[in-house]
Amino acid sequence: MRLKLRDHRLLEILLIQAKKDPRLLAYVFAGESWSRRVRMLLATDMARAWEIGEVCRRLGTSESALRRHLKDEKVGFRELLQELRLGTALTLLLQTSHPVYRIAYDCGYLSVPRFTSNFHKRFGLPPKALRATVGENGKKPDVRGHSTAA
Repeated sequence: MRLKLRDHRLLEILLIQAKKDPRLLAYVFAGESWSRRVRMLLATDMARAWEIGEVCRRLGTSESALRRHLKDEKVGFRELLQELRLGTALTLLLQTSHPVYRIAYDCGYLSVPRFTSNFHKRFGLPPKALRATVGENGKKPDVRGHSTAA
């Protein structure tokens, strides 16, 4: 679903105001699934050391309620956070020339080895190997490890 320019500008204003009062984000995300709400909030600052209590305050809910909602959607908070961080890192590796340590930091990792390990477990290649593969043959590997034309 594409937002009209007007809606995009209104959302921008609301997000600016939400920096002053994070409870306003609850209105932005109303109507979305709880996992989507959490993802949208986490994506506003990937480098932040997110804790579930802060997310709950910003979404205007209790920790027990959020955990229950996420459980109903068969996902956990830490799982959502890690998947979002790794997915963002994959995009940055494929679309930028930023060094791996910067991508790790921008995605919320304080340890490059931990980032590399998690990335390798998730995508089957360490970040540098993925980037080297893309550079060698001009093809982008998909997340299943097959190459597709760039």
